Amino acid sequence: DTAVRNWLSPKYTGNSLFSVQVDVKVRVPSRVSGRLGAPVILPCKFNSSFAHYTTVEITVLWRTRKFFEGPVIFHSVNSANNETLIKVNARERYTLVGNPREQDASLQLDWAELEDNDQYFCRVEVSRKLIYTSKHESNPGITLEVTGQPEILNLTQHRVNQTHQILTCTAEGNPRPTITWTNPRGNQTSVTRILDHYRIESWAHNPQVTGNYTCTVTNQLGTTSRSVYYQGNEVMLSFELLLVIICVSTVLLIILLAVGVFIWRAKKGGLLPSTFSCLVPNPFAS
Repeated sequence: DTAVRNWLSPKYTGNSLFSVQVDVKVRVPSRVSGRLGAPVILPCKFNSSFAHYTTVEITVLWRTRKFFEGPVIFHSVNSANNETLIKVNARERYTLVGNPREQDASLQLDWAELEDNDQYFCRVEVSRKLIYTSKHESNPGITLEVTGQPEILNLTQHRVNQTHQILTCTAEGNPRPTITWTNPRGNQTSVTRILDHYRIESWAHNPQVTGNYTCTVTNQLGTTSRSVYYQGNEVMLSFELLLVIICVSTVLLIILLAVGVFIWRAKKGGLLPSTFSCLVPNPFAS
């Protein structure tokens, strides 16, 4: 594109070597796009009539978030004997891919993360000790936008009580994804909470049906899903019902035995009329 070629093409200032101040002008694009997990280059070209002089020192400094005051993520110095010293390289994630002697201070972010979405400022200083120093920092800086397909970070089960469980699915992506749950019978009711610009969390409350519950995460770049097996409440309820039936049957059997013993003793002692003993069978009769 013409716009890209224009800001890449160097323009020399023509200042005298013996000037007190050297005119350095930094040029960067307004926006750069990258993909999650891939390298991204932050272009930075600058004008200086004296960058190729071996007697000058060139400092390249990159910062983020805020012009002039933001945290420094990369700092290198190309000395007068053309040796490069790296003073700052945050998390060892950056590589100076441009050659400052060729008026190029471009920086590579070796692997992009969603947290890298931010403003980036390129600063160049050209100096000769005790003679002159010129510096310039891009303002506005580069807006970096890192996009990525959705990824499920966590899928868990949590038991609240004997009959209530919660299934939780946490995911991230840019654009921020959406989450849907499905159970063996179809869609599952869920509640969703936005954690930040890229992360989202969804709960499937009180699932009932036994089987695989699937969390599906989708954004404009793709879809992914994972499943978790859930033991439904109907099995638990059937077991509890069986316990109730056993307990009730046991109590009834005890009552029946007690009544039988009472009748047997009463009949043996002649305390019951014969008509009553005929109505209630004696379980101990031979």
